[in-house]
Amino acid sequence: MAGNIAKFTLKNLECMRGLIEEFDVKESSEVQELRKLRVFMTGEKFEAFKESIEKLEGDHPSLKGIYSILDGDALKEYGIHGAVGGALLPAGTVWPYRLVTKVFADILKKYPDRLTIETNTPVKNVEYDAACATQNAYTLHTSRGPLRAGNVIYATNGYTGHLLPRLRGRIHPFKGTMTVQDPGHSVSNQGENISWGFHYTPTYDAATGRSGYGLYYLGQSVKTGYFYFGGEDARVDETVSADDSFVGEHSVAHLRSVLPGFFGKDASPHWKLVSSWSGIMGFSSDGLPLVGRLPSSLSGRSGQGEWIAAVFNGYGMANCLLSGEAVALMALGKSVDWLPGAYRLGEERLKSALTERESVQALTAKL
Repeated sequence: MAGNIAKFTLKNLECMRGLIEEFDVKESSEVQELRKLRVFMTGEKFEAFKESIEKLEGDHPSLKGIYSILDGDALKEYGIHGAVGGALLPAGTVWPYRLVTKVFADILKKYPDRLTIETNTPVKNVEYDAACATQNAYTLHTSRGPLRAGNVIYATNGYTGHLLPRLRGRIHPFKGTMTVQDPGHSVSNQGENISWGFHYTPTYDAATGRSGYGLYYLGQSVKTGYFYFGGEDARVDETVSADDSFVGEHSVAHLRSVLPGFFGKDASPHWKLVSSWSGIMGFSSDGLPLVGRLPSSLSGRSGQGEWIAAVFNGYGMANCLLSGEAVALMALGKSVDWLPGAYRLGEERLKSALTERESVQALTAKL
């Protein structure tokens, strides 16, 4: 199954490239083909990673060679200091907002009688009428009035629990923080060739209640040289939250303090902060997406027309596109045998892995 998931995510990225070419947004969305440098700050994390890659390549020879393992000295050639090892793998970057809006604009022109996009129209709740004489037995109550539908697809990610309260605890929102920092001319611009992920052992400070969740993510703009740097170091009540109306001051200060050190630079004074923001991701108790028909045990309704494609655990770009295609085909009654079985809502998963207890254990394991 692990191999199936790896192949699925690689296929998803291929389809992303195809989508970008089809809608001619390569230039406007600043697409780049590059390599990702995964950096490990501790020997324990690095050894576990190498063992995982060895197992993957042993079980799935077709995936051999995707990862190139580097030691700490080799990382210095990329300007990285203080790490024990790392790995290079094929990757890419894209400006997703520009990609999505261009695709929406084109399909709105192509299908003006079949598609509308209703912004600022939150769905408040969903009802099902088993006695309805038409196919449109669902009523979606919105801020602008009701809508009738035969199928409802939840692509609501970290906010899903608002409409599907029986999923609360099994899945949860997770608030991430991002910064844009200007290193000036203190480091070279590698944005055309490299993006980074920094892995470290999760931390917990009992005095402040703050947790470091074990991963920083970083990209660099080719045009400006600015670093786009994110990662979570905050109290659990700040991160397990659907409120992104504010940006945590401590989280921003932390991101500013640690980034220069990765490149062997003194963190004082900080690099210029260009901007910062927060965003809500969706996480599940077992770390896997939810794709497929919602059983009545989760929807709370007897109808069979509710579906979900959500909760990508921070890896949406490698999962979303094909997960959306899969759930659409399922709703049309078509087979999607290429979707990893672990993403589906089977009874075994609901009983053993996708549970409130597992969510608590996954969160507290990082404390």
